[in-house]
Amino acid sequence: MSRISVRAATILLFLLVVMTGSVQAQTLSVAPSGEDYSGLQQALDAALPGDVIEIAAGTYPGGVIVNIPITLAGKDSATIGTGADTVALYVNADDVVIQNLVCIASGAGIIANQTKGFRVDGCRIISDDSGIILTGCRESAVANTEITALRTGIETVFCNTTTISRSRVSGDSVGISIKDSSDTAVETTRLLGSEIGIIMENSNRCGLKDTMFAGVGGAVLGIGISEFTITGSTFTDVTQYIQFYAASECRVEAPSLQGPTFFAADIFSDTEYRCDPYSIFGRDFGLLYDPYEAPEGYLLFGDAMNITFIAAAESTELPVVIITADLLENTTGIAENTYGIYRTDAGEPALIAVPKVSSEGGQILQTTVTEPGNFALMARAEEEESPYYYIFLWVIVALGVLLLLVLWRKQ
Repeated sequence: MSRISVRAATILLFLLVVMTGSVQAQTLSVAPSGEDYSGLQQALDAALPGDVIEIAAGTYPGGVIVNIPITLAGKDSATIGTGADTVALYVNADDVVIQNLVCIASGAGIIANQTKGFRVDGCRIISDDSGIILTGCRESAVANTEITALRTGIETVFCNTTTISRSRVSGDSVGISIKDSSDTAVETTRLLGSEIGIIMENSNRCGLKDTMFAGVGGAVLGIGISEFTITGSTFTDVTQYIQFYAASECRVEAPSLQGPTFFAADIFSDTEYRCDPYSIFGRDFGLLYDPYEAPEGYLLFGDAMNITFIAAAESTELPVVIITADLLENTTGIAENTYGIYRTDAGEPALIAVPKVSSEGGQILQTTVTEPGNFALMARAEEEESPYYYIFLWVIVALGVLLLLVLWRKQ
């Protein structure tokens, strides 16, 4: 082959590569009539990876299988599936985005299997069983989505890095189920009307932030979990907030113990509960708010609490709770050596712990509880000197002056 032919072939190959690489994603339209396709599955079968399928208002058959990376964008409450469909959408490809669709099914609204980068945004899922099921998925996200299911709202099984945010989840049995998964985050999400709001089993490094529970029997149930963190939860009509069994290295932060009827129960666990201005750490115990009012002359800091021990745990170790309280920066108005942890079961509060020097050299306020009871962080108010004291003092001074005058005149 001559040099000219080789050069021409090289240029031709270069142009072919450039032309192939510059192919743009296409937008396909689905509508009951008048658009490219009348059915979503037809459009998917014709689409290429990276395409966008816009779905106009209407109801389309369920059982749709998504096998390529693609975006499904609904308009005007476009609906996939009916109560006669077992599943509305099956997703088996990476980087699938589902936006603004209504998915209805008798079994599951959406099932995603072994995917990466799957996203659901702005959708409404209605199911007689489960709303969304994620199995073996990575880097998935559900946002701005409303889910109503008769059994479970969202299920994740063997998943990694799942985010559920700004959504509303209602499952008659369970709101969100997290099993054998890691790095799951639930943020600014409402869980409504479920027997259990969130159940986690054999999962780690999960987080719950700024989530609301309403009309829920048990808000969070954790079994065999680790490194789970909860912050900023709010409650309406919740029976129990936390129940952990065989949990390790978990932390719950709450502004108050008030809200749920029962705050927490820990069995075979070592959870730390942070409720300003104190922390509670222990095993095989129950914790709830005590509506205690400090007697006259005392100041109450934070919520009073009731601690019980769970005999049914039948642990080989004795149940124990450690209460650690913050130190006061400003002691104005507080009587000396009265700030500390008190037992408040009956009668006059009994001071059981005051700040002391720790083994590290700093001060610490801490007590170990081995018997059930009621406890509070309190101090005695500094007594103000009575005005009668000053009157008496002035009388004494006046009498003294008068006596001096009498003695002086005698001289």
